Amino acid sequence: MSHFHSIQRFAGLRKSCYASLATLLFCAGAAKAQDDGVDSQDTVEAPSQETVIPSETNLPPEIDLDAPLTNMDDFGVDWPEFDTPINGLADNEEIAESDVPDDASGDSSEDGNDGAAILADQDALGPSTREPLQGISAQAANSGLVDGPLPSKITDYDVDVAFSDALISSRDRSDLLQRFNALSSLETLNDDDSNIAQITRRANLDRALLLRLLRIYGHYDGIVEPLFAASSAVADAQNDAADNNVQISDDILVNFLVTAGPLYRFGDINLGNLRDAGDDYPYFIRTFGLASGDVANSDDIVAGEERLAQALAENGYAFANLAPAELVIDHQALSADLSLEITPGEKYRFGNINVGDDPLLSARHLLRIARFDTGDIFRASRVEDLRRAILATGLVSSVSITAVPAEDKEIDPESEPKRLGVAGGDTPAKATEIVDLNVDIAPAPLRTIAGELGFGTGEGFRIAASWEHRNFFPPEGLVRVRGVVGTQEQLLGATYQRNNFRQRDTVLNVNALIANVQRDAFDARTLSLSANIQRQTNLIFQKKWTWSAGVEFVLTDESDIAGPNDTGRETFGIAALPASLAYDGSDDLLDPSKGFRVAILVSPEVSLITGNVGYFRSQFDASFYQPFSDDIILAGRTRLASITGASTFAIAPSRRFYSGGGGSVRGFGFQDVGPIDINGDPVGGRSLAEFSLEARVRFGEFGVVPFIDAGNVYDSSFPTFRRLRYGAGIGLRYYSSFGPLRLDIGTPINPGPNDAAIGVYVSLGQAF
Repeated sequence: MSHFHSIQRFAGLRKSCYASLATLLFCAGAAKAQDDGVDSQDTVEAPSQETVIPSETNLPPEIDLDAPLTNMDDFGVDWPEFDTPINGLADNEEIAESDVPDDASGDSSEDGNDGAAILADQDALGPSTREPLQGISAQAANSGLVDGPLPSKITDYDVDVAFSDALISSRDRSDLLQRFNALSSLETLNDDDSNIAQITRRANLDRALLLRLLRIYGHYDGIVEPLFAASSAVADAQNDAADNNVQISDDILVNFLVTAGPLYRFGDINLGNLRDAGDDYPYFIRTFGLASGDVANSDDIVAGEERLAQALAENGYAFANLAPAELVIDHQALSADLSLEITPGEKYRFGNINVGDDPLLSARHLLRIARFDTGDIFRASRVEDLRRAILATGLVSSVSITAVPAEDKEIDPESEPKRLGVAGGDTPAKATEIVDLNVDIAPAPLRTIAGELGFGTGEGFRIAASWEHRNFFPPEGLVRVRGVVGTQEQLLGATYQRNNFRQRDTVLNVNALIANVQRDAFDARTLSLSANIQRQTNLIFQKKWTWSAGVEFVLTDESDIAGPNDTGRETFGIAALPASLAYDGSDDLLDPSKGFRVAILVSPEVSLITGNVGYFRSQFDASFYQPFSDDIILAGRTRLASITGASTFAIAPSRRFYSGGGGSVRGFGFQDVGPIDINGDPVGGRSLAEFSLEARVRFGEFGVVPFIDAGNVYDSSFPTFRRLRYGAGIGLRYYSSFGPLRLDIGTPINPGPNDAAIGVYVSLGQAF
């Protein structure tokens, strides 16, 4: 006896549904024969192990297996839900399996010991040692676990899987049960309105699922026996059972007794034409990671295929082809021969980038932002990286990159680079072919008009608008004009920004602005010019390390009110060299859930008009994010800042440190934490300390955030941590597609005489 079948991992269970239906119909026909006075065992042969659907000669002639099921009046049991999809069993990779013919193994299966006779065809799995489950199974009745007939309506049931042998490892057993619980029809379709027919069908599907899972872990001779038991009889049966692991259900227990059977191992492994890779062949064999004698685990086969496909694509084989894997199962030898047809093709280097006529981004610019040079070994990951880098420019709506063999195949063999990830002493094969990249870009709208409306306690209302053209000076030369009109701020500014300036991820920024700012702390009319070069992060490429370095010139006329009759207006000319270095170990820019961030900002500055006073500003920021579950995150923040080299009133008020508000100590007004003058207005200081702790609790698209903040500003050069001001409250979050929207309401715990009882803060993104 020989047969061939195709096993689709976690798929194909629908066929077994129809097999179960046909078996039920067959049994109904046999029962009718007995009612007519004919012995069914003499007239109808019972289905064998390999039988899927009874032959047409054994079916009543009026039965059409393709006809829809009709309602049966007074039957009392609904038809099972044959069209109900089983999640996770449909769209996975297929491994074709075939069994070695019995005569090829040297023994006949007539003795009943052939493994192929034990296990039914996996495209229509039938029972192994028991008849198909019916409404009241003979197995359950004969097991002693049923105390009378099972009820026709079930309000609840439990499912239990027990292993009768130790041939499956504890790790595989745990993984198998996890998969079973996720894919089980009995588990996923359990409700309060199930009947015997539905539960029977689900049990048959789950039995087929368990057999498939056993095969995944290399057990091709497994046996799964489903048992039904009424809960009233289970308690009595447990008292006498040797294995006391059975659990009592409310109405019914569906128990699967699993015999894993022997473990199959790989026999021959055929990898097609992989040897054509030459000197790379040993590396690919090690990468594949499977050898004769290893356990015939389907997960390992899929993982090995993925590793090998990636290794080929990352080491120059741009057009390698891997056919689907095939297994030939020898049940007598307990082995599986694996065949994976691989055609590596030629080995390639990167050639030119082709962008067509009138490109949005030139080939020269794309080579600048690519993480490879012409002549480097082809790597598929570098092509994907280039695609994402083009998207990150914000200039395109879509981009596709196609690798094509180049017509010009001239190459310098002396410039051959090393293969990625090769151990010392390993000599990679030489690349003799060139592959070009055809880049097809669909431009996005290059102009944007944006607006912003905000409110903060102590800041009042604020309306901002901006216009930008992201490719005003090609390539990637952005021009932005923005304006702000608010209760305490009016501003007009212009920005020139060149992304990927001279190299990948480097940005040149030039800013000019004129502003009138009216705060309780100061009144400033300011003209500012600044420029810097920075390595910045973005939502597509969140970078670990970022930095910036630049120059700033500020001319500002400011009033520092120190008394009822003294405006304290003074003009400052400031030159600064700001620089920063930051490390981001979090998992998200706008809504981090784990990790930490650290940043240092330094700025040596000189006040040129008022006596050439020099001083040094520095600031340290750190935050952490610790998840306690998928929906609860503890977040904390600290900020320490210092100015050394000058007294407080020798420093322009706008360059001092202030605290209070939605970004620092919530519950207090904007800049209201710290020293105050005789009028009760903030003075600012030369040092600062702030701390925040909050719990972010999420409920679907919404969340609540209880928080507590602390901080103060000091006149000394370094914070003393005395007289900290505390604020506490609760926030609401709406998690939109572009980031969380934040509404925080806080109150000061130790308020001053001029502090309001409530502070309200609205913004996009988390507080830190």
